[in-house]
Amino acid sequence: MKKSIPVFLLCFLLLSAYGQKNLSYYDIAFTKYQIQNYTEALEYIDRALFVKPNDVESYNLKGVIYYRLGRYREAIINFDKTLQLNPAYYKNFFFRGTSKMNLGDYKGALEDFERQVALQPGEAINYNNRANAKGLLEDDAGASKDFTKAIELKPDYANPYYGRALINYRLKKYNEALIDQNKAIELNPKSDDFFIARARVKFKLNDVKGACDDIEEAKRLSATQLAFFAGKNCKDWLMADDYFDLSKEKNKMGDGKAEILLLNKAIQLMPRFAELYATKGKAEGMLEDYENALKDYDKAISLDSSSYLTFLHRGFTKGKLKDYKGAMADYDKSVSLNPLEAESYYNRGVSRFYLNDLKNAIADFDICLGINPKITDAYLFKGYSEGALHLYDKAIDDFDMLLQLDPENFNGYASRGLCKLMKSNFEDALKDLNKSISLDSSATNVAAYNYRGQAKASLGDHKGALVDLDFVLKTQPDNVDALHNRYAVKIELNDKAGACADYKRALKLGELPDTEMNNYCK
Repeated sequence: MKKSIPVFLLCFLLLSAYGQKNLSYYDIAFTKYQIQNYTEALEYIDRALFVKPNDVESYNLKGVIYYRLGRYREAIINFDKTLQLNPAYYKNFFFRGTSKMNLGDYKGALEDFERQVALQPGEAINYNNRANAKGLLEDDAGASKDFTKAIELKPDYANPYYGRALINYRLKKYNEALIDQNKAIELNPKSDDFFIARARVKFKLNDVKGACDDIEEAKRLSATQLAFFAGKNCKDWLMADDYFDLSKEKNKMGDGKAEILLLNKAIQLMPRFAELYATKGKAEGMLEDYENALKDYDKAISLDSSSYLTFLHRGFTKGKLKDYKGAMADYDKSVSLNPLEAESYYNRGVSRFYLNDLKNAIADFDICLGINPKITDAYLFKGYSEGALHLYDKAIDDFDMLLQLDPENFNGYASRGLCKLMKSNFEDALKDLNKSISLDSSATNVAAYNYRGQAKASLGDHKGALVDLDFVLKTQPDNVDALHNRYAVKIELNDKAGACADYKRALKLGELPDTEMNNYCK
Protein backbone atom coordinates (compact mmCIF):
# COMPACT_ATOMS: atom_id res chain seq x y z
CA MET A 1 0.00 0.00 0.00
CA LYS A 2 1.31 3.51 -0.92
CA LYS A 3 2.09 5.77 1.95
CA SER A 4 0.97 9.40 1.66
CA ILE A 5 3.26 12.23 2.64
CA PRO A 6 1.94 14.19 5.62
CA VAL A 7 0.63 17.64 4.63
CA PHE A 8 3.06 19.53 6.90
CA LEU A 9 6.02 17.58 5.45
CA LEU A 10 4.85 18.20 1.88
CA CYS A 11 4.67 21.95 2.61
CA PHE A 12 8.15 21.83 4.13
CA LEU A 13 9.56 20.06 1.07
CA LEU A 14 7.89 22.51 -1.29
CA LEU A 15 9.28 25.47 0.65
CA SER A 16 12.72 23.90 0.68
CA ALA A 17 12.55 23.33 -3.05
CA TYR A 18 11.53 26.92 -3.62
CA GLY A 19 14.40 28.11 -1.43
CA GLN A 20 16.88 25.98 -3.34
CA LYS A 21 15.44 27.16 -6.64
CA ASN A 22 15.74 30.80 -5.54
CA LEU A 23 19.36 30.27 -4.59
CA SER A 24 19.91 28.58 -7.93
CA TYR A 25 18.35 31.48 -9.85
CA TYR A 26 20.41 34.02 -7.92
CA ASP A 27 23.62 32.03 -8.42
CA ILE A 28 22.96 31.69 -12.14
CA ALA A 29 22.19 35.41 -12.38
CA PHE A 30 25.41 36.27 -10.56
CA THR A 31 27.42 33.97 -12.82
CA LYS A 32 25.86 35.57 -15.90
CA TYR A 33 26.66 38.98 -14.46
CA GLN A 34 30.30 38.03 -13.88
CA ILE A 35 30.73 37.06 -17.55
CA GLN A 36 28.92 40.29 -18.58
CA ASN A 37 25.88 38.48 -20.02
CA TYR A 38 23.61 41.11 -18.52
CA THR A 39 20.45 40.25 -20.50
CA GLU A 40 20.31 36.69 -19.20
CA ALA A 41 21.43 37.85 -15.75
CA LEU A 42 18.31 40.06 -15.60
CA GLU A 43 16.13 37.17 -16.66
CA TYR A 44 17.39 34.95 -13.85
CA ILE A 45 17.36 37.63 -11.17
CA ASP A 46 13.71 38.33 -12.03
CA ARG A 47 13.00 34.64 -11.51
CA ALA A 48 14.76 34.80 -8.15
CA LEU A 49 12.63 37.78 -7.12
CA PHE A 50 9.45 36.06 -8.27
CA VAL A 51 10.18 33.24 -5.83
CA LYS A 52 11.49 35.52 -3.06
CA PRO A 53 10.14 39.04 -3.70
CA ASN A 54 11.81 40.75 -0.73
CA ASP A 55 15.35 39.49 -1.15
CA VAL A 56 17.77 42.38 -0.57
CA GLU A 57 20.71 40.83 -2.41
CA SER A 58 18.58 40.12 -5.48
CA TYR A 59 17.39 43.70 -5.72
CA ASN A 60 20.95 44.89 -5.24
CA LEU A 61 22.25 42.64 -8.01
CA LYS A 62 19.43 43.71 -10.32
CA GLY A 63 20.34 47.33 -9.68
CA VAL A 64 24.02 46.65 -10.37
CA ILE A 65 23.16 44.88 -13.64
CA TYR A 66 21.14 47.90 -14.78
CA TYR A 67 24.04 50.09 -13.67
CA ARG A 68 26.47 48.12 -15.85
CA LEU A 69 24.03 48.47 -18.76
CA GLY A 70 23.99 52.25 -18.32
CA ARG A 71 20.27 52.12 -17.45
CA TYR A 72 20.74 54.31 -14.42
CA ARG A 73 17.13 55.21 -13.69
CA GLU A 74 16.14 51.55 -13.55
CA ALA A 75 19.20 50.90 -11.41
CA ILE A 76 18.07 53.57 -8.94
CA ILE A 77 14.58 52.04 -8.71
CA ASN A 78 16.12 48.74 -7.61
CA PHE A 79 18.60 50.37 -5.24
CA ASP A 80 15.68 52.28 -3.71
CA LYS A 81 13.91 48.97 -3.13
CA THR A 82 17.04 47.49 -1.57
CA LEU A 83 17.34 50.40 0.85
CA GLN A 84 13.64 50.26 1.60
CA LEU A 85 14.14 46.66 2.71
CA ASN A 86 17.45 47.41 4.50
CA PRO A 87 18.21 51.11 5.14
CA ALA A 88 21.75 50.30 6.30
CA TYR A 89 22.75 48.39 3.15
CA TYR A 90 25.89 50.43 2.53
CA LYS A 91 26.80 48.83 -0.83
CA ASN A 92 23.87 50.54 -2.49
CA PHE A 93 24.88 54.07 -1.63
CA PHE A 94 27.91 53.85 -3.91
CA PHE A 95 26.02 52.48 -6.90
CA ARG A 96 22.94 54.63 -6.38
CA GLY A 97 25.10 57.71 -5.88
CA THR A 98 27.16 56.96 -8.97
CA SER A 99 23.98 56.33 -10.98
CA LYS A 100 22.70 59.74 -9.90
CA MET A 101 26.01 61.33 -10.90
CA ASN A 102 25.72 59.79 -14.37
CA LEU A 103 22.24 61.32 -14.65
CA GLY A 104 23.51 64.74 -13.58
CA ASP A 105 21.83 64.59 -10.16
CA TYR A 106 24.94 65.66 -8.24
CA LYS A 107 23.05 66.80 -5.16
CA GLY A 108 21.28 63.45 -4.90
CA ALA A 109 24.61 61.68 -5.39
CA LEU A 110 26.18 63.75 -2.63
CA GLU A 111 23.39 62.76 -0.24
CA ASP A 112 24.08 59.08 -0.93
CA PHE A 113 27.81 59.48 -0.48
CA GLU A 114 27.23 61.38 2.77
CA ARG A 115 25.33 58.35 4.08
CA GLN A 116 28.07 56.06 2.81
CA VAL A 117 30.64 58.04 4.83
CA ALA A 118 28.39 57.99 7.91
CA LEU A 119 28.01 54.20 7.73
CA GLN A 120 31.71 53.51 6.99
CA PRO A 121 33.78 56.49 8.20
CA GLY A 122 37.05 54.57 8.01
CA GLU A 123 36.88 53.73 4.29
CA ALA A 124 38.95 55.94 1.98
CA ILE A 125 36.81 55.17 -1.07
CA ASN A 126 33.80 56.76 0.60
CA TYR A 127 35.57 60.10 1.02
CA ASN A 128 36.82 59.85 -2.56
CA ASN A 129 33.26 59.34 -3.84
CA ARG A 130 31.94 62.24 -1.78
CA ALA A 131 34.79 64.43 -3.01
CA ASN A 132 33.90 63.64 -6.63
CA ALA A 133 30.30 64.73 -6.04
CA LYS A 134 31.45 67.93 -4.30
CA GLY A 135 33.81 68.65 -7.19
CA LEU A 136 30.97 68.37 -9.70
CA LEU A 137 28.97 70.77 -7.53
CA GLU A 138 32.00 73.10 -7.62
CA ASP A 139 32.55 72.85 -3.88
CA ASP A 140 36.31 72.87 -4.45
CA ALA A 141 37.26 73.36 -0.80
CA GLY A 142 35.01 70.53 0.36
CA ALA A 143 36.21 68.23 -2.41
CA SER A 144 39.87 68.93 -1.67
CA LYS A 145 39.31 68.25 2.02
CA ASP A 146 37.67 64.89 1.29
CA PHE A 147 40.38 63.84 -1.17
CA THR A 148 42.97 64.68 1.49
CA LYS A 149 41.07 62.59 4.07
CA ALA A 150 40.97 59.66 1.64
CA ILE A 151 44.75 59.95 1.18
CA GLU A 152 45.28 60.02 4.95
CA LEU A 153 43.25 56.83 5.33
CA LYS A 154 44.92 55.08 2.40
CA PRO A 155 48.15 56.71 1.16
CA ASP A 156 48.61 54.16 -1.63
CA TYR A 157 45.18 54.90 -3.18
CA ALA A 158 45.76 56.65 -6.54
CA ASN A 159 42.30 58.07 -7.23
CA PRO A 160 42.17 60.79 -4.55
CA TYR A 161 45.55 62.14 -5.73
CA TYR A 162 44.13 62.32 -9.24
CA GLY A 163 40.91 63.95 -8.01
CA ARG A 164 42.73 66.52 -5.89
CA ALA A 165 44.95 67.32 -8.88
CA LEU A 166 41.86 68.07 -10.98
CA ILE A 167 40.61 70.46 -8.29
CA ASN A 168 43.98 72.22 -8.13
CA TYR A 169 44.06 72.42 -11.93
CA ARG A 170 40.66 74.13 -11.90
CA LEU A 171 41.95 76.51 -9.22
CA LYS A 172 45.01 77.18 -11.43
CA LYS A 173 47.34 75.71 -8.80
CA TYR A 174 49.35 73.89 -11.43
CA ASN A 175 52.43 73.03 -9.37
CA GLU A 176 50.30 71.42 -6.67
CA ALA A 177 48.31 69.61 -9.37
CA LEU A 178 51.51 68.23 -10.90
CA ILE A 179 52.71 66.85 -7.57
CA ASP A 180 49.43 64.96 -7.14
CA GLN A 181 49.34 63.74 -10.74
CA ASN A 182 52.91 62.42 -10.38
CA LYS A 183 51.86 60.49 -7.27
CA ALA A 184 48.72 59.14 -8.91
CA ILE A 185 50.76 57.83 -11.85
CA GLU A 186 53.39 56.38 -9.53
CA LEU A 187 50.62 54.39 -7.82
CA ASN A 188 48.75 53.51 -11.02
CA PRO A 189 50.96 53.80 -14.12
CA LYS A 190 48.40 52.09 -16.36
CA SER A 191 45.69 54.76 -16.39
CA ASP A 192 45.58 56.65 -19.70
CA ASP A 193 43.31 59.25 -18.06
CA PHE A 194 46.02 60.05 -15.53
CA PHE A 195 48.55 60.70 -18.28
CA ILE A 196 46.16 62.91 -20.28
CA ALA A 197 45.39 64.93 -17.14
CA ARG A 198 49.09 65.34 -16.37
CA ALA A 199 49.76 66.40 -19.96
CA ARG A 200 47.29 69.26 -19.51
CA VAL A 201 49.04 70.35 -16.32
CA LYS A 202 52.47 70.23 -17.94
CA PHE A 203 51.24 72.30 -20.86
CA LYS A 204 50.03 74.96 -18.43
CA LEU A 205 53.54 74.93 -16.94
CA ASN A 206 55.03 75.38 -20.44
CA ASP A 207 56.50 71.87 -20.49
CA VAL A 208 55.24 71.04 -24.00
CA LYS A 209 57.67 68.15 -24.51
CA GLY A 210 56.69 66.56 -21.20
CA ALA A 211 53.03 67.00 -22.08
CA CYS A 212 53.47 65.33 -25.46
CA ASP A 213 55.44 62.48 -23.85
CA ASP A 214 52.46 61.87 -21.55
CA ILE A 215 50.07 61.83 -24.49
CA GLU A 216 52.29 59.26 -26.22
CA GLU A 217 52.13 57.10 -23.11
CA ALA A 218 48.33 57.44 -22.99
CA LYS A 219 48.19 56.31 -26.64
CA ARG A 220 50.37 53.31 -25.81
CA LEU A 221 48.08 52.35 -22.91
CA SER A 222 44.73 52.83 -24.65
CA ALA A 223 43.47 51.96 -28.13
CA THR A 224 40.78 54.60 -27.61
CA GLN A 225 43.38 57.31 -27.05
CA LEU A 226 45.42 56.00 -29.97
CA ALA A 227 42.41 56.34 -32.27
CA PHE A 228 41.49 59.74 -30.86
CA PHE A 229 44.93 61.25 -31.39
CA ALA A 230 45.46 59.67 -34.81
CA GLY A 231 46.52 62.37 -37.27
CA LYS A 232 46.53 65.08 -34.59
CA ASN A 233 49.55 67.24 -33.87
CA CYS A 234 50.26 67.07 -30.14
CA LYS A 235 51.02 70.76 -29.63
CA ASP A 236 48.01 71.85 -31.71
CA TRP A 237 45.76 69.56 -29.70
CA LEU A 238 47.09 70.88 -26.39
CA MET A 239 46.53 74.47 -27.49
CA ALA A 240 43.03 73.67 -28.80
CA ASP A 241 42.22 71.85 -25.58
CA ASP A 242 43.40 74.89 -23.64
CA TYR A 243 41.11 77.18 -25.65
CA PHE A 244 38.27 74.70 -25.10
CA ASP A 245 38.98 74.76 -21.38
CA LEU A 246 38.96 78.56 -21.31
CA SER A 247 35.69 78.61 -23.29
CA LYS A 248 34.04 76.58 -20.53
CA GLU A 249 35.02 79.26 -18.03
CA LYS A 250 33.35 81.88 -20.23
CA ASN A 251 30.27 79.69 -20.43
CA LYS A 252 30.00 79.58 -16.64
CA MET A 253 30.33 83.36 -16.57
CA GLY A 254 27.46 83.66 -19.06
CA ASP A 255 29.70 85.31 -21.65
CA GLY A 256 28.55 83.45 -24.75
CA LYS A 257 30.28 85.73 -27.23
CA ALA A 258 33.69 85.24 -25.60
CA GLU A 259 33.01 81.50 -25.41
CA ILE A 260 32.39 81.37 -29.16
CA LEU A 261 35.58 83.35 -29.92
CA LEU A 262 37.66 80.85 -27.94
CA LEU A 263 35.92 77.90 -29.60
CA ASN A 264 36.72 79.40 -33.01
CA LYS A 265 40.39 79.53 -32.02
CA ALA A 266 40.24 75.89 -30.97
CA ILE A 267 38.53 74.95 -34.25
CA GLN A 268 41.29 76.64 -36.28
CA LEU A 269 43.78 74.29 -34.62
CA MET A 270 41.56 71.18 -34.60
CA PRO A 271 39.12 71.59 -37.53
CA ARG A 272 37.98 67.96 -37.40
CA PHE A 273 37.09 67.81 -33.70
CA ALA A 274 33.29 67.32 -33.68
CA GLU A 275 32.78 68.26 -30.04
CA LEU A 276 34.06 71.79 -30.67
CA TYR A 277 31.40 72.44 -33.32
CA ALA A 278 28.66 70.88 -31.16
CA THR A 279 29.67 73.02 -28.18
CA LYS A 280 29.78 76.12 -30.36
CA GLY A 281 26.32 75.30 -31.70
CA LYS A 282 24.99 75.10 -28.16
CA ALA A 283 26.59 78.46 -27.29
CA GLU A 284 25.03 80.06 -30.38
CA GLY A 285 21.68 78.59 -29.44
CA MET A 286 21.91 80.21 -26.01
CA LEU A 287 22.38 83.52 -27.85
CA GLU A 288 19.33 82.67 -30.03
CA ASP A 289 21.54 82.59 -33.13
CA TYR A 290 19.79 79.46 -34.36
CA GLU A 291 20.86 79.65 -38.01
CA ASN A 292 24.57 79.54 -37.14
CA ALA A 293 23.92 76.97 -34.42
CA LEU A 294 22.33 74.73 -37.04
CA LYS A 295 25.36 75.05 -39.32
CA ASP A 296 27.70 74.04 -36.50
CA TYR A 297 25.57 71.06 -35.52
CA ASP A 298 25.54 69.98 -39.17
CA LYS A 299 29.34 70.16 -39.22
CA ALA A 300 29.64 68.25 -35.95
CA ILE A 301 27.39 65.47 -37.26
CA SER A 302 29.30 65.30 -40.56
CA LEU A 303 32.44 64.57 -38.50
CA ASP A 304 30.86 62.26 -35.92
CA SER A 305 27.34 60.90 -36.28
CA SER A 306 27.48 58.79 -33.11
CA SER A 307 26.55 61.46 -30.54
CA TYR A 308 22.88 61.34 -29.54
CA LEU A 309 23.31 64.68 -27.77
CA THR A 310 24.29 66.46 -30.98
CA PHE A 311 21.16 65.16 -32.72
CA LEU A 312 19.09 66.11 -29.66
CA HIS A 313 20.46 69.66 -29.65
CA ARG A 314 20.13 70.05 -33.41
CA GLY A 315 16.53 68.90 -33.17
CA PHE A 316 15.89 71.51 -30.49
CA THR A 317 17.43 74.16 -32.73
CA LYS A 318 15.21 73.12 -35.64
CA GLY A 319 12.23 73.35 -33.32
CA LYS A 320 13.18 76.93 -32.48
CA LEU A 321 13.16 77.60 -36.24
CA LYS A 322 9.71 75.91 -36.41
CA ASP A 323 11.03 73.07 -38.57
CA TYR A 324 9.18 70.47 -36.52
CA LYS A 325 9.44 67.68 -39.09
CA GLY A 326 13.20 68.18 -39.32
CA ALA A 327 13.36 68.27 -35.52
CA MET A 328 11.46 64.97 -35.31
CA ALA A 329 13.93 63.30 -37.66
CA ASP A 330 16.77 64.35 -35.35
CA TYR A 331 14.91 63.16 -32.26
CA ASP A 332 14.28 59.82 -33.98
CA LYS A 333 18.02 59.50 -34.50
CA SER A 334 18.74 60.55 -30.92
CA VAL A 335 16.33 57.87 -29.66
CA SER A 336 17.93 55.21 -31.87
CA LEU A 337 21.38 56.09 -30.49
CA ASN A 338 20.24 56.26 -26.86
CA PRO A 339 16.74 54.89 -26.22
CA LEU A 340 16.99 55.71 -22.50
CA GLU A 341 17.33 59.50 -22.83
CA ALA A 342 14.06 61.01 -21.61
CA GLU A 343 14.74 64.43 -23.15
CA SER A 344 14.64 62.95 -26.67
CA TYR A 345 11.11 61.61 -26.17
CA TYR A 346 10.01 64.85 -24.51
CA ASN A 347 11.28 67.02 -27.35
CA ARG A 348 9.88 64.69 -29.99
CA GLY A 349 6.54 64.85 -28.19
CA VAL A 350 6.65 68.66 -28.29
CA SER A 351 7.33 68.58 -32.05
CA ARG A 352 4.41 66.21 -32.53
CA PHE A 353 2.22 68.50 -30.43
CA TYR A 354 2.98 71.45 -32.74
CA LEU A 355 2.32 69.19 -35.77
CA ASN A 356 -1.06 68.30 -34.19
CA ASP A 357 -0.05 64.63 -33.95
CA LEU A 358 -1.52 64.57 -30.47
CA LYS A 359 -1.93 60.85 -29.78
CA ASN A 360 1.67 60.11 -30.69
CA ALA A 361 2.78 63.16 -28.73
CA ILE A 362 1.07 61.71 -25.63
CA ALA A 363 2.80 58.36 -26.26
CA ASP A 364 6.19 60.12 -26.32
CA PHE A 365 5.44 62.03 -23.12
CA ASP A 366 4.43 58.75 -21.45
CA ILE A 367 7.76 57.15 -22.42
CA CYS A 368 9.64 60.24 -21.25
CA LEU A 369 7.91 60.19 -17.86
CA GLY A 370 8.43 56.44 -17.56
CA ILE A 371 12.17 57.08 -17.82
CA ASN A 372 12.21 60.27 -15.74
CA PRO A 373 8.99 61.14 -13.87
CA LYS A 374 10.39 64.51 -12.74
CA ILE A 375 10.38 66.32 -16.11
CA THR A 376 7.66 68.84 -15.29
CA ASP A 377 7.23 70.20 -18.82
CA ALA A 378 6.37 66.69 -20.02
CA TYR A 379 3.29 66.74 -17.75
CA LEU A 380 2.49 70.23 -19.04
CA PHE A 381 2.61 69.32 -22.73
CA LYS A 382 0.92 65.98 -22.14
CA GLY A 383 -1.89 67.89 -20.46
CA TYR A 384 -2.02 70.34 -23.38
CA SER A 385 -2.32 67.40 -25.80
CA GLU A 386 -5.06 65.73 -23.77
CA GLY A 387 -6.93 69.00 -23.43
CA ALA A 388 -6.80 69.52 -27.21
CA LEU A 389 -8.39 66.05 -27.54
CA HIS A 390 -11.08 67.06 -24.98
CA LEU A 391 -9.69 64.50 -22.50
CA TYR A 392 -10.08 67.04 -19.71
CA ASP A 393 -10.01 64.64 -16.74
CA LYS A 394 -6.74 63.09 -17.93
CA ALA A 395 -5.30 66.54 -18.57
CA ILE A 396 -6.26 67.65 -15.06
CA ASP A 397 -4.50 64.58 -13.62
CA ASP A 398 -1.30 65.56 -15.46
CA PHE A 399 -1.53 69.18 -14.36
CA ASP A 400 -2.01 67.89 -10.81
CA MET A 401 1.23 65.93 -11.12
CA LEU A 402 3.01 68.98 -12.55
CA LEU A 403 1.86 71.17 -9.66
CA GLN A 404 2.92 68.60 -7.06
CA LEU A 405 6.44 68.82 -8.48
CA ASP A 406 6.37 72.56 -9.18
CA PRO A 407 3.77 74.38 -7.01
CA GLU A 408 4.79 77.77 -8.45
CA ASN A 409 4.14 76.87 -12.10
CA PHE A 410 1.71 79.53 -13.34
CA ASN A 411 1.16 77.69 -16.65
CA GLY A 412 0.08 74.61 -14.73
CA TYR A 413 -2.62 76.51 -12.83
CA ALA A 414 -3.79 78.35 -15.97
CA SER A 415 -4.02 75.12 -17.97
CA ARG A 416 -5.79 73.23 -15.21
CA GLY A 417 -8.14 76.18 -14.82
CA LEU A 418 -8.96 76.04 -18.54
CA CYS A 419 -9.79 72.33 -18.31
CA LYS A 420 -12.09 72.97 -15.35
CA LEU A 421 -13.67 75.83 -17.30
CA MET A 422 -14.36 73.46 -20.20
CA LYS A 423 -15.99 71.06 -17.71
CA SER A 424 -18.19 73.98 -16.49
CA ASN A 425 -16.56 73.81 -13.07
CA PHE A 426 -16.39 77.61 -12.98
CA GLU A 427 -15.64 78.21 -9.30
CA ASP A 428 -12.68 75.82 -9.19
CA ALA A 429 -11.50 77.15 -12.54
CA LEU A 430 -11.55 80.69 -11.12
CA LYS A 431 -9.45 79.60 -8.12
CA ASP A 432 -6.79 78.11 -10.40
CA LEU A 433 -6.76 81.13 -12.67
CA ASN A 434 -6.50 83.52 -9.73
CA LYS A 435 -3.54 81.49 -8.47
CA SER A 436 -1.88 81.55 -11.89
CA ILE A 437 -2.21 85.32 -12.16
CA SER A 438 -0.98 85.80 -8.59
CA LEU A 439 2.20 83.96 -9.64
CA ASP A 440 2.61 85.95 -12.86
CA SER A 441 0.44 88.99 -13.51
CA SER A 442 2.42 90.14 -16.55
CA ALA A 443 1.51 89.99 -20.22
CA THR A 444 3.45 86.70 -20.38
CA ASN A 445 0.44 85.09 -18.71
CA VAL A 446 -2.16 86.76 -20.92
CA ALA A 447 -3.97 83.46 -21.60
CA ALA A 448 -4.88 83.16 -17.91
CA TYR A 449 -6.62 86.57 -18.07
CA ASN A 450 -8.62 85.40 -21.08
CA TYR A 451 -9.70 82.21 -19.32
CA ARG A 452 -10.45 84.08 -16.11
CA GLY A 453 -12.60 86.55 -18.05
CA GLN A 454 -14.64 83.60 -19.32
CA ALA A 455 -14.90 82.08 -15.83
CA LYS A 456 -16.04 85.38 -14.30
CA ALA A 457 -18.60 85.89 -17.06
CA SER A 458 -19.95 82.38 -16.51
CA LEU A 459 -20.33 83.19 -12.80
CA GLY A 460 -22.18 86.45 -13.60
CA ASP A 461 -19.28 88.82 -12.81
CA HIS A 462 -19.44 90.65 -16.13
CA LYS A 463 -17.63 93.78 -14.95
CA GLY A 464 -14.77 91.71 -13.61
CA ALA A 465 -14.72 89.74 -16.86
CA LEU A 466 -14.51 92.98 -18.86
CA VAL A 467 -11.45 94.13 -16.90
CA ASP A 468 -9.63 90.87 -17.69
CA LEU A 469 -10.62 90.87 -21.37
CA ASP A 470 -9.59 94.51 -21.75
CA PHE A 471 -6.14 93.53 -20.46
CA VAL A 472 -5.94 90.69 -22.99
CA LEU A 473 -6.87 92.91 -25.94
CA LYS A 474 -4.56 95.68 -24.85
CA THR A 475 -1.75 93.13 -25.01
CA GLN A 476 -3.04 91.21 -28.03
CA PRO A 477 -5.37 93.46 -30.09
CA ASP A 478 -5.97 90.75 -32.70
CA ASN A 479 -6.97 87.99 -30.26
CA VAL A 480 -10.23 86.80 -31.89
CA ASP A 481 -11.17 84.57 -28.96
CA ALA A 482 -10.88 87.49 -26.53
CA LEU A 483 -12.88 89.76 -28.87
CA HIS A 484 -15.61 87.12 -29.03
CA ASN A 485 -15.68 86.80 -25.26
CA ARG A 486 -15.67 90.57 -24.77
CA TYR A 487 -18.56 91.30 -27.11
CA ALA A 488 -20.59 88.62 -25.31
CA VAL A 489 -19.80 90.35 -21.99
CA LYS A 490 -20.67 93.79 -23.39
CA ILE A 491 -24.07 92.50 -24.47
CA GLU A 492 -24.71 91.45 -20.86
CA LEU A 493 -23.64 94.96 -19.76
CA ASN A 494 -26.02 96.55 -22.35
CA ASP A 495 -23.10 98.10 -24.26
CA LYS A 496 -24.50 97.49 -27.74
CA ALA A 497 -22.12 99.84 -29.53
CA GLY A 498 -19.07 98.30 -27.87
CA ALA A 499 -20.31 94.75 -28.49
CA CYS A 500 -20.94 95.41 -32.17
CA ALA A 501 -17.59 97.13 -32.62
CA ASP A 502 -15.86 94.05 -31.17
CA TYR A 503 -17.98 91.73 -33.33
CA LYS A 504 -17.13 93.62 -36.53
CA ARG A 505 -13.42 93.56 -35.66
CA ALA A 506 -13.62 89.84 -34.98
CA LEU A 507 -15.21 89.30 -38.41
CA LYS A 508 -12.36 91.17 -40.07
CA LEU A 509 -9.89 88.93 -38.26
CA GLY A 510 -11.57 85.74 -39.47
CA GLU A 511 -14.46 84.93 -37.12
CA LEU A 512 -17.39 83.36 -38.95
CA PRO A 513 -20.58 85.47 -39.18
CA ASP A 514 -23.24 84.82 -36.56
CA THR A 515 -26.90 85.34 -37.52
CA GLU A 516 -27.98 86.48 -34.05
CA MET A 517 -25.15 88.99 -33.83
CA ASN A 518 -25.87 90.25 -37.33
CA ASN A 519 -29.47 90.92 -36.30
CA TYR A 520 -28.38 92.42 -32.97
CA CYS A 521 -26.00 94.85 -34.64
CA LYS A 522 -28.41 96.10 -37.38
